[in-house]
Amino acid sequence: MSNEINLTNVPLSAVLHLYSQLCGRTLLRHPELPTARLAITGSSANTAATAHIFAHALTNCGIAVIADGDKFLQLVPQSLAATVQPRSVSLNESRTAAPPPVEELPAGSIDFTEAFVEQAAPIYAELIGRKFDRVSSQALPQPLPTIVLKTQTALTKAEIAYALEVHFAWRGVKLVPVDDKLARLVPLNEK
Repeated sequence: MSNEINLTNVPLSAVLHLYSQLCGRTLLRHPELPTARLAITGSSANTAATAHIFAHALTNCGIAVIADGDKFLQLVPQSLAATVQPRSVSLNESRTAAPPPVEELPAGSIDFTEAFVEQAAPIYAELIGRKFDRVSSQALPQPLPTIVLKTQTALTKAEIAYALEVHFAWRGVKLVPVDDKLARLVPLNEK
C-alpha cells in the first residue's frame, strides 16, 4: 500500500519540520537557505521513501542535504555544498574501546526558533564546562544573527555543542576560552 503526498505552497520551515521527523535526524540549517514555499507530490511505500521525496524537493529548491554522521543533516544552499565538512563522526571516534555511559538529552531538549546567537552562547558555554562572559562578548556587532535548531534525536552534550559550533561558524563567530572558567564570543577569524 502506498501513501500519497500532495503538499502545495508549504513554507520551507514546515517542510523542514516534517523532513526532520521523517528522517529521524536533527537538521543543521544554514542561515542563507531560501525562504521558499514548496510543492511536494509523490507516492511512497514507507517513511524512508517519503523522506527521499522530501529530500528531492529540497534539492529542486536549491538546498543541498548533506549527511553528518547518523544524527545530523546539514542543509545548505547548493552553492555552498562543496565547502561543508561534516565532523560529527569524530565525536564518537574519540571514545575509548569501553566508553563510560554517556548521558543523552532527549529529543526536543533544544528548541531554538529564531534564537539570537547571544542567547545560545550561554548554553554552549555550559556544555563545555564554562560560564559565558557577556561583557567581553559585547564588542561584536549587535544583535547577532539568529539560530533555528530543534533536536529531533537524543543527543549527547558533545553532539549538542557540535551543532551549536556549526551554527556559530555559519554566523561568523565562535566561543573561545577566556580563562579556565569563562568563554566569550569572538569573530571566527580571531583567536
